Amino acid sequence: MNTTQSLRPKLKRLQKRGQGLVEYALILAMIVIVVIIMLKFLGDVVFVNYYSKIGSSMDAVTSSIGLAVLTPLSDVVAECARVLRPGGVLAAIAPAMRPLGPQDLRVLTRINTRLRTKPQFPGPLELVGFTKIAEGHGLRRVEDGRERYRFTVRSRADAELVMRALYLPSTRWSRVESAIELLEDRVSRRGPFEVAIPMRRVVAIK
Repeated sequence: MNTTQSLRPKLKRLQKRGQGLVEYALILAMIVIVVIIMLKFLGDVVFVNYYSKIGSSMDAVTSSIGLAVLTPLSDVVAECARVLRPGGVLAAIAPAMRPLGPQDLRVLTRINTRLRTKPQFPGPLELVGFTKIAEGHGLRRVEDGRERYRFTVRSRADAELVMRALYLPSTRWSRVESAIELLEDRVSRRGPFEVAIPMRRVVAIK
């Protein structure tokens, strides 16, 4: 509750800029990464003692990026199914590989070249086997959609926000800085441009 309340003023400002949804997703991604790092020192990220006391009582479980960073996916889905009441809903968004257009691929390829790697997550990027795993735990998938979100880079601050939101645990900062400079240079030469953020949305009912 405290985290949600503290984010509300920030979200209102972002929405006025016309980038609220995408920037919110990026902020949530960074929060998830920080929480995971903290939980590595506190215990298992799935079987937290507090949640072990909850059973079949939740109306909904939501996840932003979580299904791509918590592993193994089967255990995460099992916990979601366990705490959901009959008719309860699991709704999640996660990074995806598509949809991407030719221009999107050119921009992302140049970023990857500067990073000398590509963004990686602990779990599978495309939630491989989600439907089968969900069914195995008593959940029925009712929606599986993809959306190409856009983040407009207008300044160095925007470029830094994009790069800091990526999951790059083994990438040297000098390479991240090089990618930031690439985006900053493109803005100075050609003006604002879009970075595509493909996402996958899944919804399942118990």
